[in-house]
Amino acid sequence: MSTGIPTQLGPNQRRWGDLKLWRLGYGLVLAPVIPFAIATFIAEVLTSGMITRELPGEAVGILLAVAVGWSLLAGFAYLLAIVRSRGSTGRTECLLLGCGIAFALPNAVVLAIEKAPEPIRVWLELGNPDPLGEIMPYTLGVGLFLVPFGLFGGWIFWNAAIRPAPLPLPDLTGVFD
Repeated sequence: MSTGIPTQLGPNQRRWGDLKLWRLGYGLVLAPVIPFAIATFIAEVLTSGMITRELPGEAVGILLAVAVGWSLLAGFAYLLAIVRSRGSTGRTECLLLGCGIAFALPNAVVLAIEKAPEPIRVWLELGNPDPLGEIMPYTLGVGLFLVPFGLFGGWIFWNAAIRPAPLPLPDLTGVFD
């Protein structure tokens, strides 16, 4: 009789039941912070300082908060929907989760702006009649730019949240057969 929970896992896999909720939250918060700082620095260098000239200081903080919020929302949604039902997760899955979250971030931001209440939209548009029409063509490129940083974020998530969980014990019941 199968319970649906895997009994034989490799060293780079952990059971859902062995994971701690607080550690998952910690890992999902920590995962985008260092990659965000590196991506901001690289974008600053590639644009010759245009980012700091064009964006007010609080905008960078808002972008970081959005990245952390998206990591929490999308990460927990995936963990609860897929990993929990399957009963285990692994390092490769964490790396791919980081890539997927980073790739989807620009589209999530555009969707959030589109669905925001009118006063927030007016504040964000700053007089531009259709900012989303100008932004949408660039979301795919920005998403692709963010994928390597998401890979790094997935690695951080694995090391901060999943890897510290106890290793599954090997199945020794075959010895008694």
